[in-house]
Amino acid sequence: MLETSLKSVTHAPGIALNISFEHALKDSPLFRSSVRLFADELDELEKWLVNISKICRIYTESLTKTNDIGLAVSRRVSSNKYISLLGALLHTYHFGSQNLIHLINRSDQEARLDYEKSVEKFEAATIKYAALPKSKESSALLEDAFILYEARKPFIKASISYVSKIIMLKYKLDIHIPDILMALIKVHTDYFEAGWDLFHGIEVASQDLRQKLDNARAMSSDTIKRLETVKNEFEEFAIESAKPRLKESTDHSKLPNRQSLSKSRPLVVVEREGYLFRKSNSGGSVWTRRYFSLKDAMISYSIVATSGKHKGKLMATTALSVALCNVRVSKLEDRRFCFEVETSSKSTFVLQAETEQDMNQWITAINSAKSVALANGAASIPIDVTNIEPFEPSSEDESDGGETLHQLKTQKPRESITINQTTATASSEDESFEIEASELETDGSFPQCADTELISMQDGSASKSEYDKPLFLI
Repeated sequence: MLETSLKSVTHAPGIALNISFEHALKDSPLFRSSVRLFADELDELEKWLVNISKICRIYTESLTKTNDIGLAVSRRVSSNKYISLLGALLHTYHFGSQNLIHLINRSDQEARLDYEKSVEKFEAATIKYAALPKSKESSALLEDAFILYEARKPFIKASISYVSKIIMLKYKLDIHIPDILMALIKVHTDYFEAGWDLFHGIEVASQDLRQKLDNARAMSSDTIKRLETVKNEFEEFAIESAKPRLKESTDHSKLPNRQSLSKSRPLVVVEREGYLFRKSNSGGSVWTRRYFSLKDAMISYSIVATSGKHKGKLMATTALSVALCNVRVSKLEDRRFCFEVETSSKSTFVLQAETEQDMNQWITAINSAKSVALANGAASIPIDVTNIEPFEPSSEDESDGGETLHQLKTQKPRESITINQTTATASSEDESFEIEASELETDGSFPQCADTELISMQDGSASKSEYDKPLFLI
């Protein structure tokens, strides 16, 4: 008895198909229903097989693409004995095929050319000899026969040589083709065996990576919470600092993580960075907002070019030493919170801060940097601009209200230069900042400034605040 228990897809589940010889003889409604259900199931099976066929085809194509990607990667990364095996496979096949093609072409072409030339000459001689009249003398006919004979000899040699080369080529192909196939099989086998060894050896590295992932997953929650807390602290501080005040205050108690700063000794500002408005030196009352930096007793500003060939690039001025500069509040400007920096060459540039507190801090920072540089002696004052600024001559510098801007590329370490005469050299620096600076191009990045604007000067040493330590490393 033939029985089946296929479940119906188009009908309610749980219905058994009763198909047997006994049921067929009875021709009962149950049998007819089972036959109909079986037909439906057969249609569903056919659709399923079609879908499986499509999926298998897609899967096969994806494996082929994956293999092609692996080959492309293997050609570009450092080769190793595993990946290079597949390269050896392709090398064997490619050069074997090229050798065969070269062998066939060379042998065939040379012999064919010789044969074709000899055929043309022999055909011409044969036609000429066949056209001789009967009335021609026997001696002349004999002479023409020898002429035909001389044309027939190279034809015979070329024909035999051509056939010989064909036979030799067949023997060579009988040897080379199996040899290439055997080499392909060998390299292919080595490749798959090496691939198995490679993936089998990954298990140890996978366990180590899995452990690291588990540890990172366990720490991620706490890290995200800490990041959110620190983000809120800095956000609140920045918003509170930007809020206008009726009375300026120098209270920094709300700055997050400032507890590490020394409270027993005064703080001296020697490094600072931030935005200031700068009055143009080219005449008129044009004010532009620029990002200034004070570091190592050197001051400069930078911008990001918004147009032209330097669009999107960082441009900066040549740094000016403040060791021989004088700074004071400007009394002549209509604008508030302006101060002047007078160089040793008696040229003056005017800057404007956003608030009175900011202005006072900039003045204090410049004076402090000047005092520290002079107190530490001439050895700590970097005078030679070509040594402290990573500039190279360039014809692509741009002008910014009387100042020359240079494209920054890479930051080089600064070195302090020992000098004996400071006045003359500092004067040349003043001119490079205040007047048209020499045509110089920076090498990549704006002169780096401290991450914080406060440095505690204690016993001649500087210790940075807690802000210099990154809270998160990405």
